[in-house]
Amino acid sequence: MLEPDTKMEEYREIRAAVNKRIKEVMETAEGPEVVAETVLKAASVQHPKLRYTAGSLAYRLRLLRTFAPVGLMDAGIRKDLRLEV
Repeated sequence: MLEPDTKMEEYREIRAAVNKRIKEVMETAEGPEVVAETVLKAASVQHPKLRYTAGSLAYRLRLLRTFAPVGLMDAGIRKDLRLEV
């Protein structure tokens, strides 16, 4: 897990909540082979796209970012991370 250089006490509870949620998500996350397949695909096409998404969650997030307002996206991310809205 990536840790900050200096931990500010004000963010201790938020850090703990986010770390807990990340651990939960990682238990059901797609494996690194999904990213490897996407990289291989990008490297082998004659005219690669500027951006590729690896995995179903990344694809859904990309679609949401295309159509949803920024505030709605932020609220959704905060809700998923179980942070106060």
